Amino acid sequence: MAQNKTETGKVDVVEFEGIEVKLTPMMMQFVEAKRAHPDCVLFFRMGDFYEVFFDDAKLVHRELGLTLTSRNKGEGDAVEIPMAGVPFRASEDYIVALVEKGYRVALCDQLEDPAKATGIVRRGVTRIVTPGTLVSEKTEAQQRPRLLAAIGMTQKRGGTRAGEIGLVSLDLGTGAFSATELFDVESLSSELARIGAFELLLSESARELIAPGIKSVPAARLRTLERNRFDAKALLQQLTESPTDIGEMVDHAEYLEADRLKRFFDEVKGFGFKNPGAVGAAVAALLSYVVETQRGVASHIERLRLYHVGDFMIIDEATQANLEITETLRGGKKEGSLLDVIDETVTSGGGRLLRTWLSYPLLSRERIEERHEAVQELVEAYPTRTSVRQELGRTHDIERLTSRLASGNCTPRHLVNLKQSLAVIPPLLELLGKVSAPLLEEVRAQLDPCGDVAELIDAAIVDEPPATLQEGGIIREGYNAGLDALVKLAHSGREWLLDYEAKQKAETGITSLKVKYSRVFGYFIDVTRANLHLVPDSYIRRQTLANSERYYTAELKEYEEEVLTAEERRQAMEEELFHAVRSAVMAQLGRLRHSADQLARLDVLVSLAHLAHERGYCRPTMRDDDTLHLEAGRHPVVERTIQGERFVPNDLEMNGTDARLQIITGPNRPESRR
Repeated sequence: MAQNKTETGKVDVVEFEGIEVKLTPMMMQFVEAKRAHPDCVLFFRMGDFYEVFFDDAKLVHRELGLTLTSRNKGEGDAVEIPMAGVPFRASEDYIVALVEKGYRVALCDQLEDPAKATGIVRRGVTRIVTPGTLVSEKTEAQQRPRLLAAIGMTQKRGGTRAGEIGLVSLDLGTGAFSATELFDVESLSSELARIGAFELLLSESARELIAPGIKSVPAARLRTLERNRFDAKALLQQLTESPTDIGEMVDHAEYLEADRLKRFFDEVKGFGFKNPGAVGAAVAALLSYVVETQRGVASHIERLRLYHVGDFMIIDEATQANLEITETLRGGKKEGSLLDVIDETVTSGGGRLLRTWLSYPLLSRERIEERHEAVQELVEAYPTRTSVRQELGRTHDIERLTSRLASGNCTPRHLVNLKQSLAVIPPLLELLGKVSAPLLEEVRAQLDPCGDVAELIDAAIVDEPPATLQEGGIIREGYNAGLDALVKLAHSGREWLLDYEAKQKAETGITSLKVKYSRVFGYFIDVTRANLHLVPDSYIRRQTLANSERYYTAELKEYEEEVLTAEERRQAMEEELFHAVRSAVMAQLGRLRHSADQLARLDVLVSLAHLAHERGYCRPTMRDDDTLHLEAGRHPVVERTIQGERFVPNDLEMNGTDARLQIITGPNRPESRR
């Protein structure tokens, strides 16, 4: 789409399919936004719809089956511009569908209230949705972390081989942020397979050196960034120089400031990596991409988990795939994997943590036995285990709720869901008072009910608020006297008018007098011509009709001004109070996230105990030598998936001397058992 610019640099004429198109001011906004994001499908907010124009309209028509229409249709010689649209409130499904197909979507929203705008409404791109930054209720239901990853790299002498490599990953939906270092492409590829990145950021040089060896991330999901994007100083300077009103780009979003982000780089330097520079470069690249796509780093991304790959069992990429630990070899689905078979968690956070535990097997015998002891106690404590599972089942996903709070994508119902989740913690603390395993005692000690947060939400928000803030009626009566007065005024309007009408009839003696309302003239008193001689001097003429006269009084005018603005003022005050409550809750983000971590740990431990009890699994005895001894061993996946046959347990004895290797063939049937 060729473009002509005005003296101010704005595009007022474009060439589309060989024809020059003169742009209206609004279409100039679209073209300017598209010019800034040429690699994105641009969703342009117009009232209650997102509209798509030009080639983007043809694309969404082809990919999503949207009806293709045109702008300027039937307007004389005006060139028809291809156009398609989706309702704003139903746009999420369309955006998800496009991103799943590999496209990037830029959302160009209205940055001011159209009713208050002078001239054309200001618009700007508030978010760019990509495979690694897609956050939606549809993808959240899958429970699989949707990770964005970045690679920072230094090269070995000579520049022909990859040297130390920093790898960073982020789940934008929960704020889970992790970083580690690796030393060769093989280990990098294995770690990428383990985390399951949906999008990978890397420099041009890194792409040339290591991309050919990366098998787990499709080439279409690799995104090359400029060299300066891997510089922490450049990132912090960019954030420092960003406009102070960046918050308006996403309504009431809360972002981390540059000095708080600097803490991430300080933590990397002090962690003990052999080459913290590579890890720091990866952190900078990922955060700069988040700033680019989200217009800031949301405050729920407030912790960076640093780890050494060597602290966990190293499982190469091929072994991960063949073991089908978290997904099947064919189809890449959870169903049929080990995770699917043993996942008895009842919370989303617990499900995510179980996936992590399976992906990162411990090497420390002490930590392994600590988990075993907790599970064993819960196996034996049936009433406690059952009650804990029931309470956990009442919670919502606190991690994702805090993410919505930080990003500004929060409804009153999300706050109520948070309150309901916190209400579960006190009974859990009471139940855990009966356990003694060190890991369970640790969970209990770190579980914070956040009672002040729950009390604030309960005091401010009604128990069953509407789905959106704009519907009103979300603030509990008695929380704010000023709001209560506005609500009363808005609801008592008809009663006041009836009383006023009766009063005027009595004072004037005009029994046919009516108090009415017109959108053009507002409230007025209607008097028929036969009764005009009874009209008092205090009445002010508003309009003359064939059969009657319309009047108003100073009292009626004053009331009109109060009533007509009461609803608008009520809505504005409710929004102000809601966002004040939300900000107060966000101030306790660290406590909320920490309690969410403990609830997830508790859920995993209790679910493993439930699994062991239901299927008759026993606690293994750990040894320091190289002997592996199994009696009546059962493969959990095979046992669950075979149909029409009885599973036969098998014994196994292996050691480092005379039984180091065993070759097992044949089906698991009685006649073939050895």
